[in-house]
Amino acid sequence: MNVFGIIKLFGKHNGKRNHRVSLKNMIPGLFLGIMIPLAVILVIYSSYIARSVEVSSSHSSRSQLEIFKSHLESTMKATERVMSGMVSGNAQFQSFSVELMLNDMYNQSYNVQQILKSNLTANENLYTMAIYSPVNNWYTGEYNAYYEITATQRIQAQKNLEPEIKRLINQGDFDLSKWFFHSVGGRDYLLRGMNYRTVYCIAVIDLERLNTIAVQNYHMNGTLIFGNGKTVIYPDLKLGLSPDEIQKAGDSYLITDAVRKYLVVSEQAGYITLIYARPYDGILNEMTLFHIIVLICAAMAVVAVPFVSIWLWKLVVNPISHLTRTIEAIRSGDFSAHVDTYAVEEFRQVNDMLNQMIDEISELKIASYEKELEKQNTEYQLLQSQIRPHFYLNCLKNIYGMAESGQNKEIQQIILHLSSYLRYIFTISKDCVPLQKELEVCKNYADLFSLNQHQDIEFSLTYDAVLTNIPIPPVSLLTFIENSIHYGFVPGQKLKLVLKVSRIVTAERVLIHIIAADNGPGFTRSVINSIDKEEMMIDGKGKKHVGIYNVLKRFRLRYGDDFAAAFRNRDGALVELFFPYTEGEDL
Repeated sequence: MNVFGIIKLFGKHNGKRNHRVSLKNMIPGLFLGIMIPLAVILVIYSSYIARSVEVSSSHSSRSQLEIFKSHLESTMKATERVMSGMVSGNAQFQSFSVELMLNDMYNQSYNVQQILKSNLTANENLYTMAIYSPVNNWYTGEYNAYYEITATQRIQAQKNLEPEIKRLINQGDFDLSKWFFHSVGGRDYLLRGMNYRTVYCIAVIDLERLNTIAVQNYHMNGTLIFGNGKTVIYPDLKLGLSPDEIQKAGDSYLITDAVRKYLVVSEQAGYITLIYARPYDGILNEMTLFHIIVLICAAMAVVAVPFVSIWLWKLVVNPISHLTRTIEAIRSGDFSAHVDTYAVEEFRQVNDMLNQMIDEISELKIASYEKELEKQNTEYQLLQSQIRPHFYLNCLKNIYGMAESGQNKEIQQIILHLSSYLRYIFTISKDCVPLQKELEVCKNYADLFSLNQHQDIEFSLTYDAVLTNIPIPPVSLLTFIENSIHYGFVPGQKLKLVLKVSRIVTAERVLIHIIAADNGPGFTRSVINSIDKEEMMIDGKGKKHVGIYNVLKRFRLRYGDDFAAAFRNRDGALVELFFPYTEGEDL
């Protein structure tokens, strides 16, 4: 397919374009049609993964908390069973309800202390168990061997706990119905007590120690928080949890809005609320490698859409658009248009072939133009030869008329003017002459006619001195003067001729403006119609009038579409010629 075939292909009727598919729109459309839904799906799936990972993390935390809760409840129930057994059926324990001798108290307490030690060994969550007899002012306690505390720390804890427990019991503030929270010496404890008359068995759980056990034994890498259902008792991480949020953490999970985020779940162990707050460092830290890869793919897909679109635009759409614009320019006759070379091999081959065809067509067009120019020059010379005989015959006819009337002196003057004119005519060897010579022959012809016809002619000639040497077709202005003299006389009126040459300066260029006018009857409508259509004028007898037609044709051949002419009537015939002025084109 040659370039004209391509032009034809791209230039078919617009009505058929609705049934076509534009490649430059189809490729980005297909890409966006695939990538955008894919990116949306990946984003939605990533959101689902993030939510699933978050829920999974909460389930993991809840499972850990439930295991710990189960062990804590087991400890609390086992301890209550031991305490209940001692209170209800241990004679040695019950004997402390009455006053005893010091030796008896030591003997009776040994068996009780062994029971306490056995329970502490079986329940590592317990911190200490003690017996207190207000009647005997006797207090003895056993501490869990699993607690890694020094003797000094043990003595200090005993010094803090013993007087506080005594105070609570003596003042009746010790709640014997359940486990309860109490702070002693800056540490928080969970206390439980049972009594037989005036002797009390007390169990103590150290809340700080429970957090250590949770980390070591249950792999809970967060913090255990204890509460009573509405209030956080220990430790206070400044989470600012409301009762509703604690309830939500129990039903599902909660991520705090604090500076340090925590994932929070809670469980209820009787009336005690266990809250597990695990540091939450963001969803990425909770994800597996597979989840992170999917999330990265989703982000890359979203980011890649604009970049790949731009890449496709440069690689495919832009070359096709440029190719289309180039073909449209060729259709408009601009064979200087060429297609750029692009990276895609197929586009490069098409562009190279198209550029080669454009160069070949340009060379053919130049050769055709040169042949047409040669033909126009031949036609131009023929048109000039048609004007000269027409003028010769008019001059000879006038001299013949003067000879018949015996006007010898006038004939001499006429012959002088005629010889000057003929010298101008016979010396014309080019297709253009200087404006000055054409203006002189126009004045000479008016004087020649005035002598011949014994009629005064008022001839007004004005011109821009800069334009005296510009080239114009010979005998061109003379033709308008001749026609004005031939058709412009009105009985009883002096003929006035005007010939004016000037410049019109515009923003784009400079134009030469020539006016040829007379005060005669003007042009007929048929003449103006023929001139407007650039047709040769034919009178009612079928005779062709080639003067004005040939002048316009010669100007058109020289200046092409840059030449314009206007013929109208304004107090007589008025002719205006416009053509471009090129500085330095003087003859």
